[in-house]
Amino acid sequence: MEVYTTEIVLALMVSSSLGIIIGDTLWLDSLRILGARRVIIMDSLKPFLGAALGRLFLQEETNKSFIFAISITVIGILIVSFESEDRKEAIQNDRNNKNHDESIITKSTTTTTSYGSIEDEENYERNRKDKSRQEELLKGW
Repeated sequence: MEVYTTEIVLALMVSSSLGIIIGDTLWLDSLRILGARRVIIMDSLKPFLGAALGRLFLQEETNKSFIFAISITVIGILIVSFESEDRKEAIQNDRNNKNHDESIITKSTTTTTSYGSIEDEENYERNRKDKSRQEELLKGW
């Protein structure tokens, strides 16, 4: 008995083409249209859908440990996908502040004269605020 007949190989080629070309294209479009959070939620439901379809069409048995394992995985995905917007915003602000702080370091805020280094009031105040903001950020970490 030959395992890889021409019909089977042709069917596998068509199946992989549909899955990769059409499936991945639609998945990437869904990321663009719906956003990553919604797509992650839908993706986390795939194991349940696969188990239900396997049971319906292939009469596969699912046991309690299988359902429990899928449930734990989905709960973990949902926890990560519903991560607090405040936390994400704080991380983004921290990144922005680092970029701002690096630009401050590279800019000269003092004026040198023959008498030494003189900072004007505006630069002094801005540097003081930046330094206090850095200290607040460091306290949070």
